[in-house]
Amino acid sequence: MWLVCVAGLLVMGQEPPPDAGASPGEPAVTGTPQEQPPPPETPETPPPPAGPTLDDALALKRDQKLPEAEKLLLELAAQHPDDPAVLTPLATVQGWQNKFALSIETWRKVVALRPDDPDARVGLARVLYWSGQRSEAIEHLKRALSLRPGMPDALALLGDVYRAEGDVLASRLAYEKARAAGDSSPELAKKIEQAAVVRADAGGTYDHYSAGNGAGRTNEWSAFAQVGATLGRFIPSLRFENFHYFGVTDSTLIAGLVFRVGQGALVSAEAGYTPDLSQFRPKWLATLGGEVAITPEVAALATYRHMFFDGFGHVDMVLPSLRIQLSPGLDAQVGGAVAHNADDTVTGSFVGRVTYSFQDAVIPYAGVSYGQESLPPLAAGNVLVFSAGAVWNITSRISARADYAHEHRTTLDDVLVYDHDSIGAALTLKL
Repeated sequence: MWLVCVAGLLVMGQEPPPDAGASPGEPAVTGTPQEQPPPPETPETPPPPAGPTLDDALALKRDQKLPEAEKLLLELAAQHPDDPAVLTPLATVQGWQNKFALSIETWRKVVALRPDDPDARVGLARVLYWSGQRSEAIEHLKRALSLRPGMPDALALLGDVYRAEGDVLASRLAYEKARAAGDSSPELAKKIEQAAVVRADAGGTYDHYSAGNGAGRTNEWSAFAQVGATLGRFIPSLRFENFHYFGVTDSTLIAGLVFRVGQGALVSAEAGYTPDLSQFRPKWLATLGGEVAITPEVAALATYRHMFFDGFGHVDMVLPSLRIQLSPGLDAQVGGAVAHNADDTVTGSFVGRVTYSFQDAVIPYAGVSYGQESLPPLAAGNVLVFSAGAVWNITSRISARADYAHEHRTTLDDVLVYDHDSIGAALTLKL
């Protein structure tokens, strides 16, 4: 027992065992463990630069920086080819830059993704209208209105398309529906006024001839009144003309009809009659004309006119011409006239005219014609005419015009017949 106690005392007096973490030969770690130093910091790698966002592109679009906005939207569209939120502003920006083919292609993708979205169809229809594809534009607008009846944007745009098609009545009805649906913009109000269904015109001219002229003509005058209506694609009209020439008076009644065939094309016809004995006006008058757009800037026109004069016979005339848009607001028309006259001769002339529109407020023109003419009761002669005038749109419903012309007429042997100055004025009322 004593030995056990001694052994226990010996064990209690020993040093603690070496640290378990120490290797043989290393000194033992005694006391409280020390905190190890942290490892050296590794430099942080900077995050990759952020790519363009939709908000960035929309900000550029709002600032009218269209090429930059299109570039960002194209990058986003490459990453999200089926996202209407990206494709819709892309199509809009492309259309605003007159990139109609690209815009239409993008809008078609949006419509394919959202076939029941009326806004997408209106967006596509707008660019189709700008590019001249009006029939398809009408189809998409009608579909948009079936999805959202009474949609003001769709109705106003439908009115624009119908107006471009020449269907003034349908255009006005669409505009009226847009106003009833809540569009109170001044632009729409002006369009409604311009889409007149009934038009009335009246005016007159005063003619002064040089003294001692070979035709025995003195100061003369004429007057006219006309009323017409737009009924869809048809525009019928009735015109009364009163002429006091050569010391006598002739009155002619003319009925006309214009039919707009379709995009950029129309045909027209007139029939006129002078009651009682016609002194110098045709007893019968018939005209057939047509116009067709060759390109957006060039249109071809042609008119055939047949006239029968009491006591003289028939005159047949063909008048071809081209109308060319030289720049926005500036048009030129060049053409001619070839006539087979009552005396069996053939005469011809050249006609040129330039018109400029100052924002549709004032529209001046100037023209010239030169050639030979043989209309009864005058003998055949050389005729040179300079003309100028202007139309003033006082309001969207009322316009006035003033015209001046100077005619220099000689015989075929260049002997002066007369110099003739004409001043005219007219008023137009649209309802």
